[in-house]
Amino acid sequence: MTEEKLAVSDFNREELLDILTLLYVQGDKIVTLNNKMQNTIKANRQLRLQQATKRKKNRIANIIGIVFAVAFFASSESNFFITILQLPIGYVIGQVTAKIFMFLTEKMNEKISEITKHEKRSLFFPKITINYGLTRKQAEKVSEEATLEATNTTQYQSYNQEKQDLENDPTFSYFISLIPDNFCKLEDFAGMIVLLKDYRAMNFQEAANLWRTEQHQQQMLQQQKQLEKQLHQNYDQVMAEVRESANRLRQDMQNARNESSKVNRNLEAIRRNGVGIKSRLI
Repeated sequence: MTEEKLAVSDFNREELLDILTLLYVQGDKIVTLNNKMQNTIKANRQLRLQQATKRKKNRIANIIGIVFAVAFFASSESNFFITILQLPIGYVIGQVTAKIFMFLTEKMNEKISEITKHEKRSLFFPKITINYGLTRKQAEKVSEEATLEATNTTQYQSYNQEKQDLENDPTFSYFISLIPDNFCKLEDFAGMIVLLKDYRAMNFQEAANLWRTEQHQQQMLQQQKQLEKQLHQNYDQVMAEVRESANRLRQDMQNARNESSKVNRNLEAIRRNGVGIKSRLI
């Protein structure tokens, strides 16, 4: 006779605490191992990309060195043996010149990117850069080779084996299958554990519903804090605009008062002197 599978709602508070704690601890180990595996791949990719970029720059410097050496040879007016001795000097000068030029242009590219990163276009600093690095296809090829190389290392294989052992553990597999997929994150386990420990929930349904409510409240609080931060950052600009508007309003009111005073004086002059006021105003 087949044993009927239990549901997560069949467990009481104490049992549920044990289950969620086991899932959290073992799940955290799995996540940690997965991060180590990804970091191993990432570190090897960066190393191989740096090495490939350096090799490409060295090839460029070598070519420039050969060009300089040939130029020395072609323009030399000395005898043949002295010219031969000068070839290594030309080669070295070409290499050094190429490396210095590449270094300076890379620094210039960084400066231009920094200046124009907040602008779509710039008349004084057009976003035109000289790239001595790998092309997209070259970088992709190096990354693929580096990934394969990293996954074949002893360290990566050790992490992967330990991770698979944890994932395939019968107890872990059984209890994780009882939890709904949308509550299988580590933060969900941790949140429900806290609620159960504080006796704010007595079963899975109460813990899950209350945890989602708290998550929503935390999200709303975070949005409020973000809004307050944004308002604080814009406070000086807003106050400057308010002061400018107030100054314009005061100026407009002063101009209106001046115009009103002028009109009143004119009316008073007309009342006293009649039509003769025109010549006096002129």
